[in-house]
Amino acid sequence: MTVSASKYSRLTAFLKAQTLRECRLSFQQIEDLLGFPLPSSARTHRAWWSNNPANNVMTKAWLAAGWETERVDMGGEVLVFVRRGTAESSARAGVAATSEHSPTGINVFGALKGTIKVTGDILAPIDVTWNAEEGRS
Repeated sequence: MTVSASKYSRLTAFLKAQTLRECRLSFQQIEDLLGFPLPSSARTHRAWWSNNPANNVMTKAWLAAGWETERVDMGGEVLVFVRRGTAESSARAGVAATSEHSPTGINVFGALKGTIKVTGDILAPIDVTWNAEEGRS
């Protein structure tokens, strides 16, 4: 993905120069870096900061640099950019390890492993009868 001489190319260059896996920036810091104010929708619509490449030109700028947005705090006007391709960004995106047996190359089975903990004997009989037609016991 190439972002040609866009007005957001300074953001692309800045993110490419970063060496850490995360980069926390305020909206003001981004504006200072770009040299102009963000559009008002950046402050009013969380979706403006999504990682969908069809979203807006600035999205293409951070994606072209190899980064994604995370932890967008609209009230505090702060967000964290996370370098794409790291285990952390893949885990946050809910993507499991890739699989050669999947047509998409993504193994979605087990993506939620460890998110629910069941305690007690789940096979023990219970004394509640559920009436599915009435939606109650």
